This record gives sequence, structure tokens and C-alpha cells, in this order.
Amino acid sequence: MSRAFSKKPASKRPAFGQAAFGAWGDDEAEPVVITSQQVWNKALSLQGRREHSRVELTQKLKLFGASADQIEEALVRLAEYSLQSDDRFAESLVRSQLLRGRGQRAIKQVLQQRGLDAEHPALAEQTVDTDWTLKAQELLQRRFGVNLSREAKEKARYIRFLQYRGFSMGQAIAAMQAGLAAKADDETSWLGTDEDL
Repeated sequence: MSRAFSKKPASKRPAFGQAAFGAWGDDEAEPVVITSQQVWNKALSLQGRREHSRVELTQKLKLFGASADQIEEALVRLAEYSLQSDDRFAESLVRSQLLRGRGQRAIKQVLQQRGLDAEHPALAEQTVDTDWTLKAQELLQRRFGVNLSREAKEKARYIRFLQYRGFSMGQAIAAMQAGLAAKADDETSWLGTDEDL
């Protein structure tokens, strides 16, 4: 029986790919059997929306109801056709995190959450020439403007903000001090010199 033509209300129907034991009140309901072709189609669909790591695809296909053998078969096929690559996924992820203004610690954490090594070569390749203090300073100015306050409460707020975005304490303090020094330089240049008077 197809889901589209079921006479049972949607709340009584089992989710596709989920075991349907007792879903309609039947004691002898059989589980929905997932074919290898359905697993392959689901993997293609997931990968077509956005790049996924191997671990992410495995987790999503398990939720779909696929067996370990079917998942492995689909992942091998994806790799054969170059449709799934953890290296390509890591490069894309690192690039997007850098564009969002994330620090090195935050990027490593996201890599681990997605099932990749925190010290993935993509991170090292894309951040070889990165001055993290300068990036933190730019982020601080983008968020709070060039007129940073010298109050202790505001300084703590700036540091918390940068740490939340994945910058180390040293990078956050250095960025804040550089931002405050830039503000002081702007104020003295506005006053002018004795020759201007």
C-alpha cells in the first residue's frame, strides 16, 4: 500500500523507513523494508542538497532505516562517482567558517561535530597565512564599530564575544588592545598638530 493513497490519517501512518510495529493498532504489523535502491536514492538526495561528511551520511541513512551493509554500499558508490569526499567537505566547511568570522577553536569544534579530525589538513592549508589577531580585530570592529569603550565592563564584553566566536584569550585581548589603540590614534590625529594651529 502506498503512503499517498493510504486511508489512514497521517498521524496513524508510520514514517517512511521506520519500523511500523503496532503503528495502526495491528499486533502483527510488519516493518517497512528498505531496498538498496531506496538507500542509494536517499544518499543522492542528501548529497545533492549540500556536501556531507561520511559520518553525517551514515547517521542520516540510519535514521532512514537502512542497514549497515546498505549504507556502506551506498557510501562506496558515492565515493566511486566522486560525489562524496571528506576532504572536499572539510575544505568547504573551513572556508564557510572563515567567512563567518570564526576563530580557529570554533572551526576545529565544528570539524569534530561533523565527524572529521579537528586537525584536518584543510584547516592548516586555508589558514597558513592567517593572522588570527587581525581577524579578531576586524570582527570586533564589524560588530562594535571603531569607537570601542574603555570601561572594564565593555572590555569584558568584547573579550567574551571573541571567545564565543572561537578566538583564544590571548587573541581576544590583543585584538581589543589593538582596537583601543587605533581609536586613540584616531583621536590624536583629529586634534591635529601644532603646525595646523
